[in-house]
Amino acid sequence: MPNLTVTHEALLLANVRSATKCPTAVLIVVCPDPAEAEKCRQVIAMGHPGWDLLPIVIDPKHAPADDDADPYLTLFLACLPVLDMAQKPVARRLVDAIRRTGASGAEQKTLSAIILKRASEAARPILEELMAVEWKDDFIERYVDVGRAEAAVEAKITALLKVLASQDLHPTKKQLSRVAACSDIATLDRWFDRSLTAATADEVFKD
Repeated sequence: MPNLTVTHEALLLANVRSATKCPTAVLIVVCPDPAEAEKCRQVIAMGHPGWDLLPIVIDPKHAPADDDADPYLTLFLACLPVLDMAQKPVARRLVDAIRRTGASGAEQKTLSAIILKRASEAARPILEELMAVEWKDDFIERYVDVGRAEAAVEAKITALLKVLASQDLHPTKKQLSRVAACSDIATLDRWFDRSLTAATADEVFKD
């Protein structure tokens, strides 16, 4: 039997076609980076006469139109990102799209979390305000509280590291790893208080 060379792309399409019992299978590449998308857009020579594979590539410069788009398509375009979520009309469309999906309350919260995660710093407060009005529950408040808690932990860690350096305490790599991994404000406060008077780093991290 002759040796056969089969590309990953060919195997992928064949397996998908077989698994779904679908007569047609296409290769779609979603790439947020336009430069990388151009590389993905190159024709793949499959080696079989008459079969050269041209992937369908979606990137911010080559994306479906969002006019009257399905709500999930609208959310997809926002995450790509194609839509400017910092513009309030666009942000309002996204919140409306989440509602129009018909998803359950828990699923809408998941979609909201995804959109907020992908949003820029300028867009996030706009979206949070609109979502809080739209659903009138404590989801956004909890989401914001989590962000505030994370910021507070980062501030405590930064302050502790500055004191350790200024006191010339020279913590070990293991101790620095403990600091970086700690998310408990009370523990960070305890280490901070000790660092102000400790003679060694071991005294700071004795617990």
